[in-house]
Amino acid sequence: MGNQDGMRVMPNRRLDDFASIHASLRKRSSEYFVVTLNINGEEVRLFIRVRPLKT
Repeated sequence: MGNQDGMRVMPNRRLDDFASIHASLRKRSSEYFVVTLNINGEEVRLFIRVRPLKT
């Protein structure tokens, strides 16, 4: 596995190297969640789309 889809690989970094990480999860609708990460004052938002399982 290498560097795919523009992801940066930081092989020698551990999570505790980051001073502060705050995460909040909001349900915007029945279709997606918004996860807001605040890493050392820099905000990163992840939009996670959920779809019902087809049965």
